Amino acid sequence: MPFGGGGLLLMSEGDVMPSQQRSLVAFGTLGLSMKFLPQLSVKGQLDIHSPFYSDSGLRQLGRYAVQGLLGLDWEFAPRTFLAFSISEDMVVGAAPDVAFNLSLAIPL
Repeated sequence: MPFGGGGLLLMSEGDVMPSQQRSLVAFGTLGLSMKFLPQLSVKGQLDIHSPFYSDSGLRQLGRYAVQGLLGLDWEFAPRTFLAFSISEDMVVGAAPDVAFNLSLAIPL
């Protein structure tokens, strides 16, 4: 099942490099989730955001960031999920190289 979302972040003036800070940052997510077993789903996701600063020599601040994620969701009890994912930066140096995530979602 495909999924996605996006939006705009309206930022007030900050204390760090205020002359270079952008007032508007766009972000978005596109992904696909496929159920392989009744309790197991595999997900692929692509996250992107526009630069937070202009004219910065630092890639992390002045470039678009794109991350690709692959993950598994295991529903081991009704509406209770254990999720694991690995993310990789697709624009080298604009985001963490590799990140691992392990989460537990429990209904309230």
